[in-house]
Amino acid sequence: ISNKRTLIHAILNSSSVKQEIKVSSKGSKKLEINQNRKAFKYALEICSDISYPVIYLYDKALNWFWNSRYDGLEIIGIEKINDLAVGNSLIYTPSHRSHIDYLALSYELYTNNLMLPQIVAGKNLNLPILGRILRNGGAFFMRRSFGPNKLYSKVFFEHLRKLFQRGYSIEFFPEGGRTRTGRLLNPRPGIISMIIKSFQDMDERDVKFLPISISYEKVLEGKSHLKESRGQKKKKDNLTSIFSTIGDFRGYLGNAYLQFGEPIDLKSFLNKHSPSWQEDIIDLNKDTEKKSWLYEVTPLLGNKIMTNINNATVVTSSSLFASAISDILDNEINKERLTYRIETLIKVIEISNYSKLIKLPKISPQKILEKIKKLKFYKSEKEKTLKMNKTEKNLMEFYKNNILHLLILQSYIFYKSRKKINKSNLINQFKEVFPQIKKDFFLDISINQTEEKITEIIVSLNRLNLLKINEDNEISWMGREKEKDVAEMFSSFWLESLSD
Repeated sequence: ISNKRTLIHAILNSSSVKQEIKVSSKGSKKLEINQNRKAFKYALEICSDISYPVIYLYDKALNWFWNSRYDGLEIIGIEKINDLAVGNSLIYTPSHRSHIDYLALSYELYTNNLMLPQIVAGKNLNLPILGRILRNGGAFFMRRSFGPNKLYSKVFFEHLRKLFQRGYSIEFFPEGGRTRTGRLLNPRPGIISMIIKSFQDMDERDVKFLPISISYEKVLEGKSHLKESRGQKKKKDNLTSIFSTIGDFRGYLGNAYLQFGEPIDLKSFLNKHSPSWQEDIIDLNKDTEKKSWLYEVTPLLGNKIMTNINNATVVTSSSLFASAISDILDNEINKERLTYRIETLIKVIEISNYSKLIKLPKISPQKILEKIKKLKFYKSEKEKTLKMNKTEKNLMEFYKNNILHLLILQSYIFYKSRKKINKSNLINQFKEVFPQIKKDFFLDISINQTEEKITEIIVSLNRLNLLKINEDNEISWMGREKEKDVAEMFSSFWLESLSD
């Protein structure tokens, strides 16, 4: 690993940074000295400073954390990475649900003898003490907005390019910040665009994006997520605010999962969506705002990353429980009703063919309820019922939204069939709303596949005796009470998604 001083020297001596200093100095030696100092300050602010003694301490602390507070951190698909690491620059792109996402991936890569990534972190985390610890663990810091500051932009970009040239792997969160609702956020274009620009002069190495789904049965920041998703202003990060979000640190936190999604080869992606990318060269010493191909392909790549993250979802006990209680208004909830709902949710996801990577809990609905009790998501129960107050129910919305994309098509069908509806009418109405649903939930189907997919789901729900289809191809709910209760639950998912 290059030492920090060597990396800063290479950045400051790059042609694009030197050119920007020359232009902005306008021939003034005094301004040139001042701009050089600024560039050095920016590079110092950005660069990581990996320390192996600190990494060793990280390893010991995190090993204790994952095996005492959680029931371990399960990593799925790591064997793919061992093969891809040879001859490829790897870009890790995890979902972002907790502050400890930063630590989860690095810990697993380290314990599997893979290179530690350089992690893009917001400058808001460059705090006294904490910033130094994060920097020693591989974090480099990025301002939320570059604004009109061209010098900072050039320094940051050259830093990114130098990391690629030296064969580093990089980790960044495409959402930019943590989701407060539990659903994936729209990807931010900044880093993705810079990586594409850097790739144009990387002749020797291929670049692979590695989408990663990180799921928790209980996140440390649950209460603060709820407040902020309900409109409370996000507090500025400081040591006090960060440590105040982990009030559950001493309690049991269940399981945590990290699953690698389908890799995305950057060269193949660009060849498919922008065939002229290799000829239309971006000159770093000039304004590149008018490169239309870059601005067209960047959001496409961002959406593909998010889609592949959703395709690698690990369904947790808490997400199933949260979905099962979402529309129940009573504080006292019948356990038998819940177990039937959870059992049905598992069956519906199993037969949905959403993605071959979707993972479901390997425990019974009864064991799921036992785990929810252990996680302290509710405080009191009787033999046949459990009791939840409004705050406890609201806290569960985050976990329901973790898997809402897996259920959104079924929820639309249930909602539309609350009164008899002809199958062809349902499909035609679905096609009208499909573009927005695909965008909001990063669905991996095209408009041409919608009829086939909706038909497939209707047939599967009929086989589960959850929907009726008569000889006139009219779809409606089953008449039995338990099945109607499930249909109402699914319908509520659709209505809630509209309110989001």
